[in-house]
Amino acid sequence: MIFSAYQGIGKSTLAKKDFRIIDLESSCYDKTNPNWFKDYVNTAINLYKQGYTVFISSHKVVRDYLLQHIENKNDYAMIMYDINLEVYCLDKLAERFEKSCEEYGQEHPISRKNWRAYQNAGSHFEETYAEIKEDEKNGLKVIWIKDEDYDLNSLITDAESNKENNITDNETISGAAVIDTVDDVDFLDWVSECID
Repeated sequence: MIFSAYQGIGKSTLAKKDFRIIDLESSCYDKTNPNWFKDYVNTAINLYKQGYTVFISSHKVVRDYLLQHIENKNDYAMIMYDINLEVYCLDKLAERFEKSCEEYGQEHPISRKNWRAYQNAGSHFEETYAEIKEDEKNGLKVIWIKDEDYDLNSLITDAESNKENNITDNETISGAAVIDTVDDVDFLDWVSECID
């Protein structure tokens, strides 16, 4: 499946533990290109078709474009913190920023990315939450994280299992409520370009 997931949910941490999971980093795409999100989503779809579970960003343009271009809507879900976890999310992002500063220094690209994520969540969490609630009404499958003791791997495993079993109505899985192309890309070349 392809999962849009809000910042700080644990995409990168989980992807580092399982080679079948890719955290497709949107910051590697040039946002001055007005079509960056199309390239990004098409890459995600291509990787998914190759058998990977793919995490992507939660940008609205990304969600909208993916919903319009994925062949099977059951292959896509959004993962988002419930509104009652806003402070938890902000604390987690602040801690991530502080750790990256200690490890890499404040001016390192990872630290700057983590600072932007913290600032974005601080300014736009409620707005993003409201957008996702509205998208959910329009058919986006959303996995709501309702408490701090969630296990992201269990959430995606359950979602993928439910998809295979054609469970598409409101279900509870692992403490979360589930509501209801591009030319071939040489992934390793793309990653190396992204890192350089």
